[in-house]
Amino acid sequence: MILKHDFLIKDARFTTSYHFRSIIPKDLIDYFNGRTSFTISLRTGIYRDARSISFLLYYITQSIFEQIRMGELDLDIDGIKEILKVEIGRSVKHSQYIKFDSQYSDIKKYESLLKNAIEKKNFDKEDQSLIEKVDARIEQHMKNLGYKSTKKSLQFKQLRAQFIELWYLRHELKQELLESKEGSGIDEMFFQKCNEKFNMDLPVSPPSSTVQTVKISTAEKPKEIIETREQIESYGELISEVKPKFIQFWSRRDNKPKTVLIYKTTIKHFIDIIGDIPIDAITSKTVFEYKEKFLQIPNRREQNPKYAGKTIAEILEMNPSELEEFESRGMHTLNQSLRRLSTFANWCCGNTAMTQNPFANATEKNLKKTVTEKNWTDAEVSRLFEPKVFLSSSIFFNGNQPNRHCNFLVPLIMLFTGARVNEVCQLHISDIERVRHKEKNDYFWIIDFNSNECDCCPPEHRKSIKNKSSHRRIPLHPSLLEVGLIRYRNILEKKGETRLFPKNNFQTKGGWSSSFSHWWNVTYLPKLGLKNLKNRKTDTHTFRHTCLNKMKQNGAEEGLAMEYAGHHHSNMTFTTYSDRYDPSILKDRILDKIHFKGLDVRKLNVNWSQIFKNPTKDQLGREVE
Repeated sequence: MILKHDFLIKDARFTTSYHFRSIIPKDLIDYFNGRTSFTISLRTGIYRDARSISFLLYYITQSIFEQIRMGELDLDIDGIKEILKVEIGRSVKHSQYIKFDSQYSDIKKYESLLKNAIEKKNFDKEDQSLIEKVDARIEQHMKNLGYKSTKKSLQFKQLRAQFIELWYLRHELKQELLESKEGSGIDEMFFQKCNEKFNMDLPVSPPSSTVQTVKISTAEKPKEIIETREQIESYGELISEVKPKFIQFWSRRDNKPKTVLIYKTTIKHFIDIIGDIPIDAITSKTVFEYKEKFLQIPNRREQNPKYAGKTIAEILEMNPSELEEFESRGMHTLNQSLRRLSTFANWCCGNTAMTQNPFANATEKNLKKTVTEKNWTDAEVSRLFEPKVFLSSSIFFNGNQPNRHCNFLVPLIMLFTGARVNEVCQLHISDIERVRHKEKNDYFWIIDFNSNECDCCPPEHRKSIKNKSSHRRIPLHPSLLEVGLIRYRNILEKKGETRLFPKNNFQTKGGWSSSFSHWWNVTYLPKLGLKNLKNRKTDTHTFRHTCLNKMKQNGAEEGLAMEYAGHHHSNMTFTTYSDRYDPSILKDRILDKIHFKGLDVRKLNVNWSQIFKNPTKDQLGREVE
């Protein structure tokens, strides 16, 4: 049925939501290929909210039509709808926020804000920050939708002034809504004022006695409109407006690009779930809503064709949690997101209108740990490197496998160094060097795990390590010498290579370790039946747990083991006031603690000269024999 306003419609037979209908002016019908009108859902079934939102959309569409007439915009129906969808989402969330505050009678907050604005009566020039805020709001719509903005045009300036006036009226409406005992008639007064301000012809019911008591100044006072910046900004910037500032600041710190990207993705995911609301509108109830919806979203939804291309809202409408095959994301994953959002909120408390961190105590405590073992047993290590299976799957793989050298050496290096997978996969030839023993008159080989810059890789592909403690120089284990790592290194050096694994390519997701990690976790471990074990997580990082556990069980000194693994010393004496351990000390007191019962690396020794000289299928087969 069509309601009192001809641009607000609702058909109760098919939907519970109201719709906004825009009548296309007759002179623009040809421009829109004969279309006379279009409709868009307001995403609310509350008449009062729908009426307020529909009026705002009516004003925006009229402004867009006028700019199209002047040749300032080139929009089709879909483009107009996209702009209106942004306003709908913003308005719905904003009205919910106002209702939440008014429901709990939080009037004093607004009284204080109004008082601060009223006392500032001596402005004699435009407040440039408000102008920039309005311009950013208008340009954001155009930029997000791929349309060119015309900031210097007369129409843009007129639209800017009308936006400011509209915000001013909306703020006065909020004040009346909070202070009046009965809300009836306030929206009608708002419509009436908009008719007077913007020369519109919106149908308004005759004012009641209640409405007559409402006092809203009718004089046009541009300076007073500008003075309401504190009132307009009292609700804070939108999360989407704050996010770029935080990301820019976070990038300037000593954070890796991957870390910055994770924070950016987490904040975007929060907006997708909750909506783009003012930053200081986030409350503990908002966080609880986020947690509930987070756990209702299927795990690995990107890999499921059923959810491909769908937004978070569309997925939640499908109620996937009610399906038998539904697999929720874990509580530990939720806690990780909450900790990142808490970091974001802490920054916002010092740089935005947010005053308290609603995420501070949001993480779930005392979660039951299901993973009981994190390292390989000696028997499992022997299975992993059983010569016939390991060699035929890596260095002697019968098929196209350009990364075979990496697949063969990286697991062994991780096993005997405890290094992280990315630290090994990004190694350069120069990172393996020969040094002199501190006390003895002999030389030995070391691995230097560092983040030194190089000329062979673009800036975004250069080496990176986890933290300062990860910079370390450790001796090369004799088992790595036995499998021919140094022979392999020297051959590459003679060939003029710079990287230890030249066939290993950098991937946007996963960096230097992406290809190897996929082979190990997806191909090799399932082949041996060592993946998806009950109460265990087995992947490339399991090598690190295995090496550290072996040092501990064999009686290695904790400080030396921490140095070997690249862990931070908790004792200030060993961090601030002393140098790192010399590799000679680690060679004499650590290497003999790392050995595995049943593993004979001599059976993994290969003829690197022959492999590089003529790595044909037949010759490689003879090497296995």
